[in-house]
Amino acid sequence: PVVYLATGRRFPDALSAASAAVADGGPLLITEPNRIPTVIGDELVRLDPARVVLVGGPSVVSTAVEQAVSALLPEADVDRLAGADRF
Repeated sequence: PVVYLATGRRFPDALSAASAAVADGGPLLITEPNRIPTVIGDELVRLDPARVVLVGGPSVVSTAVEQAVSALLPEADVDRLAGADRF
């Protein structure tokens, strides 16, 4: 039902998102900051989640990634978790 998407370049974001993904019953996938790798895009399409949660602000997971997710999964809700810190 849900997929969390974070970048591996800022591992604390991905590390903290892992427990949230598990609690929500979904996987955590790792993306590039400015693009979705083909293998990750293919997995998003295969999973076909109702919701995708981007972990980090636009400087960490860009709006280009957000737009690509929306293009791949037009019916999914795309949310972003971001703030001044990881708390």
